[in-house]
Amino acid sequence: MKGTQILRGLGGHEYRFETDRTALLHQGKFSVGYRGKDQEGLPVFIKRLKGDFPPREAEMPARHPALVALRDLVRQQNEVYLIYPFVEGLTLRQFLRAGAGGLGRREEELLAVFRDICQGLEAMHQAGWYHGDLKPQNILLLFCDGKIGGARVIDFGKASPFYRASEPAGDFPLVYAAPEMILGAYTLVDARSDVYSLGLLLYETIGGQRPYHHEHPELLIQMMLNLPLPPDPVLAPELNGLLQRSTAKPVFGIPPVQMQEDEKIAVLQEAIGRRPESAGAFLDTLLALKGNLRRKMKWWELLFR
Repeated sequence: MKGTQILRGLGGHEYRFETDRTALLHQGKFSVGYRGKDQEGLPVFIKRLKGDFPPREAEMPARHPALVALRDLVRQQNEVYLIYPFVEGLTLRQFLRAGAGGLGRREEELLAVFRDICQGLEAMHQAGWYHGDLKPQNILLLFCDGKIGGARVIDFGKASPFYRASEPAGDFPLVYAAPEMILGAYTLVDARSDVYSLGLLLYETIGGQRPYHHEHPELLIQMMLNLPLPPDPVLAPELNGLLQRSTAKPVFGIPPVQMQEDEKIAVLQEAIGRRPESAGAFLDTLLALKGNLRRKMKWWELLFR
């Protein structure tokens, strides 16, 4: 039944949204989301959690224009509502599924997207937090005059500080999770775990294809643990090199379940140490790569041979 729900947040802020299904913007496993308005009539995104538990992201200190971070938290009738600024756009997953392909030959748009993603994540990394759930569904593309003008990072439900070394909330993101997350080595999870996911995102955003795919989850996880990112034969070797370093994986001589814990940790640490240290370092390398190659060749030869 259609109705209007009113939420009252911190500092007397008030939020309204319609409760019928046509007002739903998101319906996930652990939450539902609605478009609403604040007391000034400005649009907000309201996410109702399925369960009364304090979201970890409420503690996150990082703020940056590229992070669609929590604005308010409301507890009402044993339910938790998260209030975010409303941002109009398409997720990267929606864009790729629409048949538009990747952004490999669209220099301005590709760089605008990854500049925003990396700068937003760098703000988190500087604050000592990692996102932990980077995937195309959590990247929102902004459009201006029919072109992609930038991006926003959303959904910080699995974000956590490095120093806590605790298990991320919920399951790790299939395909995009770093090996240390898959193996539950949470003391090793830090900014470089996000960098791993960034490498996979760049790979998919350029070419439009997922780096790993298998219908059986257990076999997919084995691919994520053991299969290096396959070099794309049409990409410049320098870019393939960046992607390989960013997604560096451990080389296990025997299955990890048969290894002593300290041996497994040592192998993971060696792989993590080969990645760029943060999203800012990843972006710096990408821009430097672009600049070096541009001096040698034209743009359409930059990423592609």
